Amino acid sequence: MARRGMIERPAAKLVVDRTPAPDFNGTDNEPARLALSILEFCAALGISEDFFYKLKRQGKAPRLMKVGSRTMISVQAANEWLIAREADAAAATKKIADTRAASV
Repeated sequence: MARRGMIERPAAKLVVDRTPAPDFNGTDNEPARLALSILEFCAALGISEDFFYKLKRQGKAPRLMKVGSRTMISVQAANEWLIAREADAAAATKKIADTRAASV
């Protein structure tokens, strides 16, 4: 119940974006993309912009390039970044396994 003079407003609704992640491989009607905006890169990986900028501050983001006033990530840089992250994860997993084997 609203206080006197106050207007009741409906409760805010959570809006979920259900649009599929963009496909950068190209189609019959559209050529393959050569570069992604930061938003497109984040959408393709399913990460937030905030997390991307956290990675950038830590020096762990992919190489960026300027195209006019836009900041872009080449598809090649994105692929190299993914391969490097997978290698880092594999090395960390191996290190954990080696540590556990040594303690047994």
